[in-house]
Amino acid sequence: MHLTPPLQKGGWTYAFMEQTAKDMREPRAAHGIQIVPTLISIMQQWALEYTRLDIAIMGERGCGKSSFIKAMWGLFDEDEDAAPVGEEEMMMEPTAYQHPKHPSVTFWRLPIGGTENFQPKAYLQQLKFVCYDFFIIMGLEEFTPTHAELAQEIHNRGKMCYFVRSKVDADLDAERRSRPTTYDEEEILHNIHNHCIRCLEEGGMINPEVFLLSAIELDKYDFPLLRENMEKALLGDKNRALILALPNTSPQALQKKKEAVQKQIWKIALVSSLITVIHIPVVSTILDITILLILMRYHCLVFGLDDVSFTALMRQFGKPAEELKAITKPLLAKEITINMVLQFLSSVGCGIFIGAVLSLWPLGVLGFMLSGGAVGLLAAGGISLATTYILLKTFLNGAAEDAQRILQKLSPQDNRER
Repeated sequence: MHLTPPLQKGGWTYAFMEQTAKDMREPRAAHGIQIVPTLISIMQQWALEYTRLDIAIMGERGCGKSSFIKAMWGLFDEDEDAAPVGEEEMMMEPTAYQHPKHPSVTFWRLPIGGTENFQPKAYLQQLKFVCYDFFIIMGLEEFTPTHAELAQEIHNRGKMCYFVRSKVDADLDAERRSRPTTYDEEEILHNIHNHCIRCLEEGGMINPEVFLLSAIELDKYDFPLLRENMEKALLGDKNRALILALPNTSPQALQKKKEAVQKQIWKIALVSSLITVIHIPVVSTILDITILLILMRYHCLVFGLDDVSFTALMRQFGKPAEELKAITKPLLAKEITINMVLQFLSSVGCGIFIGAVLSLWPLGVLGFMLSGGAVGLLAAGGISLATTYILLKTFLNGAAEDAQRILQKLSPQDNRER
């Protein structure tokens, strides 16, 4: 399977940044306009808060590491051109794959040798252990003493490690075909789980925890539990980065993403007001509109409101994309333009300006504000802060509601956390 690094041409984030830069090109005759591209780049890195997060996916060849990484992106094997057969068998070195929408989040595919000479301590040292935030050890049919020894070494070094039994959907399908009359999914999953636990206990693990997953149906089985455990293990900005990077598999996941994004809106609004107060002609206006354009498009990407994510969802649930778009009418990232930003600003800003006029009139400030004095700039900064905050919060609520509505339309009975 081919996982395209997003900062290369062709990746989602690269295309997103390219389009934003293209949309914000302006005539360069105005004084100071030459610094705009540099300032836009700095603001984009700051506004999107790229916090580095490195997740190690470990396992023998053929256990489904690549498919799991794709699923964690909200994609499937056929969403991009497939790699030649046997790629994983040939690639024994650690391979890094940046998240398409969150380039600071990197999934590392780390092969585990299946020989008796495999030494976990030496292996972790060779992999530069300290570079990873946590580890996921994947097993196909069962876990071995090698897996247990590797996990113990990871724990001893102070990092979290999770066991994932992959491809349980294939096990269930085989059992369904071989024992159609006595098929019991709950019992089969229980037996698989207990077998994995016994194997790890035989390898010296105490009270090991195993998560049963399917990359094809990531929202089923134990993924909600794994997700919860991973999120609890990370604090601060890394926790936020993980929440935003994981796929939209449930209403709870969408709500967490909304809360994570919403916490940053006040800071963005404050910067917008400072830009207004500084008031560099033309430059301030371009920067203010740019930060809104960047964040509105980014909010769409976070909630899967882009063509790539939309197509992946349609393929997963087997419903035509155009049919669902006609029902839900989502606003996609590519549809966010400068004109749309200006329309949002106009509708939100007019109401706030009228409120400011009514508030300031008794104080006799309005005339001075309009004449462009220092107090006027501060008042304009306050209006800018309120306008930006309300605009972004309103847009965020709308994007979250669109994503929730899409999830409900796709799978009304199966989209809840299990």
